[in-house]
Amino acid sequence: MLNKDYKRRNQIIFGRDEVGGCESFRGMTLETLKKLFDEEFIEGKDHQNSAPTASEMLKFMESHPGFTAHGYAISHLRDDYRVTIEGLEYVGEYSKETLADFNRFAHRADVFTVSAIRLYFWFD
Repeated sequence: MLNKDYKRRNQIIFGRDEVGGCESFRGMTLETLKKLFDEEFIEGKDHQNSAPTASEMLKFMESHPGFTAHGYAISHLRDDYRVTIEGLEYVGEYSKETLADFNRFAHRADVFTVSAIRLYFWFD
């Protein structure tokens, strides 16, 4: 059961108490995502369509420091109140091993970007 203290959840994610019906976020750190898990604001099995689950995203971020998450939070006023992770991003130099792991993890994404200094994926 999700923690319904929406003001606390919104403070963790957005730094304010209130959010609209569905509000997007970017740049969520591993520490913030862990806090959402620890305080039961996100369900491990939640996922965006064919994306990896929230637990799988957390595990990938734990194994690959520097990645951030993006997704959205649904208001407490809706029946589908939740936090969903849609993808991950990394900006900076990365190793061949990180690139290989990223390719395996995110190859089914709707948007998949690899450049010299950025790795990004997003599931619609």
